[in-house]
Amino acid sequence: MDQEIQVATPQEKTKLMGRNKFFSDWFSIILVLLLIGASFFIGKLSTQVEMMKDGRNVVANGNAVPEEEGLGEVDKPDFEKDHIFGDKSAKFALIEYSDYECPFCKTFHPTAKKAVEEYSGQLMWVYRHFPLEQIHPEARPTALASECVAKLAGEEAFWKFSDEMFATTALTAKAREDAAVKLGVNLADFNSCLQDPTMDQRIEDGLNSGAKAGIRGTPGNILMNLETGEVQSLAGAVPLENIKTILEDMMNK
Repeated sequence: MDQEIQVATPQEKTKLMGRNKFFSDWFSIILVLLLIGASFFIGKLSTQVEMMKDGRNVVANGNAVPEEEGLGEVDKPDFEKDHIFGDKSAKFALIEYSDYECPFCKTFHPTAKKAVEEYSGQLMWVYRHFPLEQIHPEARPTALASECVAKLAGEEAFWKFSDEMFATTALTAKAREDAAVKLGVNLADFNSCLQDPTMDQRIEDGLNSGAKAGIRGTPGNILMNLETGEVQSLAGAVPLENIKTILEDMMNK
């Protein structure tokens, strides 16, 4: 027996077309949202890879070499504004652009201190803020807190606070407050200082200085001969031996 073919009425066709348009519109909206989300994720991921690739490579192979390409104008140490560890009369400076939440900066922190100790009187360590806010949301608040500790308790307290922040497993507001109070900072004064725009400007100064120098990731390390102006850039969390090799080469020129 032949099957009867049912033909949709004009009203049913209109309803069906409307339903298809509804689903088509929603599909388009969802597709656009997915594309936006994917673009954001890819952009953030590419930023992270670009920012961190130097440090990651160094940690992987341990054979960092000087990076002259892309190095711009490097600011000499400012004894009024910079945080300096070691002898301020030293001929050479290890200038670090750092991020408290960066794992490679955490690795490099004791290395830089050891270098200054081994080259006492010859090498100073200049610490400048370079928080990568896109991937490290606690880096800038911690940098700001360190500036307030320096203002309220002095340079020695700044370095102890930095040691504490790199040693902690979780950078939180509570961790910052506890570390500041332990160093003798009044909590009310500390919280008030965090709202001071001049403190935040110091973070901006570090970012601007790093950008001018051509820093692409953290830690961004530069060895400078303060007498001749010669500079050598080192990629990422370099081991102590790499610093010594480049530094002694500069000393022998």
